Amino acid sequence: MKTIVTGLMALVVAGVSCSRAADPAVPAREKNRAEVDRVYKQNQAKYKDNPDLLALPGLLADRKEKRVSIQAEANYPNQPPEFFLIAENSGHDYEAIAISFAKPSDIHKGLVFVGLEPGRPCDPARIEFWPKGERVVMTFSGDPASPKARSIRAERCCVDDRTGKTLPEKGLVFVGSAMLDAPEAPGTRIYAADSRGPNAIAASYNEPQTVLDVPYQAPQGVVYGHLTVAPDFDFPANGLIQVILEPEYKDGRKRVIDLLLSVDGEPATVSLNDLRFSLKSGASELNKEPSLTSVLAAVSGLVDDGRDPYVSLQFGAGVSLQALHDLCALLSSVDTEKGMRIEPPRPGQLFYKAFAPASTFLDRESRMAQ
Repeated sequence: MKTIVTGLMALVVAGVSCSRAADPAVPAREKNRAEVDRVYKQNQAKYKDNPDLLALPGLLADRKEKRVSIQAEANYPNQPPEFFLIAENSGHDYEAIAISFAKPSDIHKGLVFVGLEPGRPCDPARIEFWPKGERVVMTFSGDPASPKARSIRAERCCVDDRTGKTLPEKGLVFVGSAMLDAPEAPGTRIYAADSRGPNAIAASYNEPQTVLDVPYQAPQGVVYGHLTVAPDFDFPANGLIQVILEPEYKDGRKRVIDLLLSVDGEPATVSLNDLRFSLKSGASELNKEPSLTSVLAAVSGLVDDGRDPYVSLQFGAGVSLQALHDLCALLSSVDTEKGMRIEPPRPGQLFYKAFAPASTFLDRESRMAQ
């Protein structure tokens, strides 16, 4: 199977110049697209009877190897790189590291084909501040037949000026782009990343309509302007490269775990220490004692085991406002990448931060809306 993938990559990048200068005689994009079409037709014929290989335009997915290989064009943006990979129809080449010849929806199909399930992108309007889903390792690769062939993880392609380092190698989250109603065809559903800008496949910030997102909170306004393309990304400009996507866990393990944290107390309960806590995964209770300390220990153990706890909160009627305020202030400190990722409020509940507003809001002059 590795021979198949290696053969594909050799076909894709054959003839690519070692110079960063594009051939002026034939537009690079046109030349690359022709090569992509040729390889696709070849793969269709070669693998049509193989149920473990899915050939789509610009893409080959291998179910046994759990690998999706995408044909793309190396790019050198003249603006801060907001995207690792965009669709060909995006128009955001000026801020993307690579341009895919496979459609975003086909990449989604390829990831599902090799055994991954899409999660959920960030959507602040729905109080969904964490990208949710299983992780994927993205690698950019050149010609395997070349003595100078090399591969580089996507995170190592960007330098953050706030740290002076490349991005942490934590993989990307398969959030899956949203399905939307087509305005020009009522009743028809369309894949957002295929037809709506910025047509992102993999973003370096929390893009609501991307296919793959970074695994942490990275609002666009906070991240923008801080990233540059790393020197290690040195593939020939406008040359064909492979973008390889592989599950972080190939043994079937899951990173995402959905939890319910129930909190209750007696009507006269004032102290945080008097509250009762229950942390459940389905019907299984994870905390050994009904204390917050036991809950936090259970969450910490999951994180250490490579899991991402997504926690829904359920506040009982016996919790006083004082105790609730104190608890929610504490929850704010553990609603982190290394702690619990708190989910949108359940029906009939308020978002937990409503119980612990910024103290500066007591001053009317400090409220932006005022």
